[in-house]
Amino acid sequence: MIKLYIIRHAEVEYPVNEQGRRLMYPSETHISQEGRGQLTKFAQDLKDKGIRLDSIETSEYIRAKESAKILVGVLGEPSVRINSAF
Repeated sequence: MIKLYIIRHAEVEYPVNEQGRRLMYPSETHISQEGRGQLTKFAQDLKDKGIRLDSIETSEYIRAKESAKILVGVLGEPSVRINSAF
C-alpha cells in the first residue's frame, strides 16, 4: 500500500513593518530557528514511529528546500526532488 505524507515547510522568519506587524513573506524567506527545532523534533518523531520516506518532493522555495534538508538529516536516505510545478 502506498502512503502519501504531505508536510508543510517549517516556521519562517517573518519580515515586519515599522509597527512590528508581520508581513507576507517573499519566496526567498528562510525558516526560523524555532521552525528548525520544530521540524527536527517532528522528523525524529516520524523516525521513532518507524515511518520511512522513500522520497521527498519539494518546491524551489528556500524554506521548502531547507525543510527537506532537515528531514533528510534526521531520517537518513530519502532522495529529494525539486519540483517547479509546486
